[in-house]
Amino acid sequence: MIYQYVRGGSLGPNIPLGTIVAEVQLQLAQGDDWLSTFKWANEFASLCKETTGVETSVMHSIFGVLGALRMLTGFNDASSVDKHRLALDGNPEYLAKFYEGTKYAVTGSVTQRHLVKIA
Repeated sequence: MIYQYVRGGSLGPNIPLGTIVAEVQLQLAQGDDWLSTFKWANEFASLCKETTGVETSVMHSIFGVLGALRMLTGFNDASSVDKHRLALDGNPEYLAKFYEGTKYAVTGSVTQRHLVKIA
């Protein structure tokens, strides 16, 4: 798939080895409202940045399976990921905002994972 950023961006191959990227991905529900989905995604990314100080990029697919939304957050190392998670877990608004986004997603399509740059 090819994605277009609507918030943030990527340095791609210029990021250092060992960089960890947290990814949240979902497939937009049939007939759902793109604008409302991106409004939620940007609110979610803003809440994460306000809580942790770390920017989250938001993008959508423009080639391949259309209707995919991804959010990526980069970290220098595993301890940075842990600090980020602890900060988010300490914010009572975080899970409520995350779960709010499930109404825009096909059931079962929301995934969270971590990717590590090894080459």
